[in-house]
Amino acid sequence: MDSAEDRLLEWLARRAGASAAAPELQIGIGDDAAVLALAGRWVATTDAVVEGVDFVRPGASWRDVGYKAMAVNLSDVAAMGCRPRFALDVLALGPGASEEDAREIVLGIEEAAAPFGVVLAGGDISASPGPTMVVVVLLGEDVCGRTLTRSGASSGDEIWATGAFGGSILSRHLRPAPRVDFALALNRRAPVTAAIDVSDGLAKDLSRLAAASRVGARIEEALVPVHPDALALAARTGKTPLEHALGDGEDFELLFVVRPGFEELVVQIGRETSTPVRRIGLATDTAGTGAGLSIVCMDGNVEPLSPAGYSHDWTRSR
Repeated sequence: MDSAEDRLLEWLARRAGASAAAPELQIGIGDDAAVLALAGRWVATTDAVVEGVDFVRPGASWRDVGYKAMAVNLSDVAAMGCRPRFALDVLALGPGASEEDAREIVLGIEEAAAPFGVVLAGGDISASPGPTMVVVVLLGEDVCGRTLTRSGASSGDEIWATGAFGGSILSRHLRPAPRVDFALALNRRAPVTAAIDVSDGLAKDLSRLAAASRVGARIEEALVPVHPDALALAARTGKTPLEHALGDGEDFELLFVVRPGFEELVVQIGRETSTPVRRIGLATDTAGTGAGLSIVCMDGNVEPLSPAGYSHDWTRSR
């Protein structure tokens, strides 16, 4: 009698066979490894979503879990200005997870991948004695002739952001909107000098970009796009909406830096790709130290900006 694992693998193989084929994928699901015939320049990324850390059951549906596992990787590839192409996924199913739950996770992965033509090339299904974990490995193709990094910004360049920030825990963190189309158009047409995916908080990831580029950064409070969820969460927590926008994390928006003088072009690319986008500040000269984050407050005063945000702490159980 077939095991649940065998049934799942057969189901996955049928779904893969029915999906659009990619000429680079010579052997896909059903063998010990995928075979890809790749030319050119590629980026690779991986992220894990872990029960109790990145999602909580039963608040999150299993399809949401799969969707998030793929979407956070799509956001990383977008930050590199590349096109996502091939994925591998690993399902480590905790106690109580069923065959149907595993199918729902895969359907969520496919749902997030489909708009961008990502092909699921293979993966693994396993049991976990602890919480359920879903890992996606994603390959992206450099179709623009360059990859964006965190390290190219210069003093005087303009700092921009997509979307809005804060309060994602109220539900958005499960269904982020990867900015792939916007990032590709931006990389092709605008002089982008640095970019980063905002996963751990606007202030924290801004500090990472600034450190990698060896510049400072000054943003304006009046220009920070605060999500309505940040206002709703602030009413419960006692923090300000701005504090939530700067430090909550899990927004999965893009923070990027562009040479001055291209505001109209960036806004136009945002319109064409239905992506909210806003200039929020400037890279500043800090004599190569990478320090010096600041914020211009509503009253005009300039104050230091703390790189607050989320940090994984795997030492708590020790």
